[in-house]
Amino acid sequence: MTLTPSQEIYSAVEKAYAFFNRELFADKLPDCLIVLQRQPKMMGYVSPKRWVNSNKRFVDELAINPEYFLGYPLIEIMQTLVHEQCHIWQAKFGKPGRRGYHNLEWADKMQSIGLMPSHTGLPNGKKTGEHMNDYVILGGKFHSLYLQLIETGYHLPWLDRIPLTRKEKSSSVFNIEGLSADKILNQDELKIYSTKLGENIIADQLEVDAESDEVESLLAPIRLSQTIKKNTRVKYRCHTCGNQLWGKPNMNIICGDCNTAFVC
Repeated sequence: MTLTPSQEIYSAVEKAYAFFNRELFADKLPDCLIVLQRQPKMMGYVSPKRWVNSNKRFVDELAINPEYFLGYPLIEIMQTLVHEQCHIWQAKFGKPGRRGYHNLEWADKMQSIGLMPSHTGLPNGKKTGEHMNDYVILGGKFHSLYLQLIETGYHLPWLDRIPLTRKEKSSSVFNIEGLSADKILNQDELKIYSTKLGENIIADQLEVDAESDEVESLLAPIRLSQTIKKNTRVKYRCHTCGNQLWGKPNMNIICGDCNTAFVC
C-alpha cells in the first residue's frame, strides 16, 4: 500500500522516537501524539497530557517544527526530538521544574544520554534555566546511536520548501572537555563525519526561492545522486564585534569598526 505524504513524514518521526526510546530510555517512555507545528523561534516542545480520547486516556503532545528540516543538519532535528523525550521521561519518572524550568535532574539525564545542556549551545554554558539549548557529546550515547540510525538510510522523506534562514553558526559536536569535533578528528574522519551530519546544506549559504529549482539542490539527503551547486559567495564574520558580510572566497577584509580581520 502506498503511503500518503502525511503518513510518510509522521512515520519517519515516529520511527526515530521509537528508536531513541528503545536505545536511550529502555523503551519506558509512554506513547505520545507527535505533531508538526511552526511555533516561531522554537524547534520543539512537549505539552503534558494535552490530548484526551473518549476513554479518558491522556497523552502528551510532542511538537517538532518542520521549518528547520531543510536548513539545519539532521542531527539537530534528532537532538530536538531527544531533548523533548527527556522532558517526557522526567514527567513520568522525575520531578519537572515549575513552568518549564530546565532543572538539574533534567540536565543530569540529558548528559547521561550524550547531550550536554547549555544555554548557549556551546561548551561552558549554564546547564539549567528557562530556555535551554544543548550540544552533542562526541562519542556519547546519542552521537553513536545517531550515526547508527543514519547508517540504516534513515532520512526525512519530506522537507519544507521555505526553510528558516540560519543566522547563527551551526551547532557542533564537542567532546566532554569542550573541544570541537574538527579539532579532534583527522581530515579523512572529518570528511566522513561532516557528510553524515549533512552540514553541506546550511540554508543561509544559498538564496532560496520557493518557486525556484534551486530548492532541488538542497534535497541531496533524500536524493543522493544530486549534487549541490558550488557557492560563489561566502560569509565573513568579525569575531570581535560580530559584523557580518558576504563576499567572494579568499578575500582579505578588515573591519572598519574595530580594525579586526574578518574570518570566513
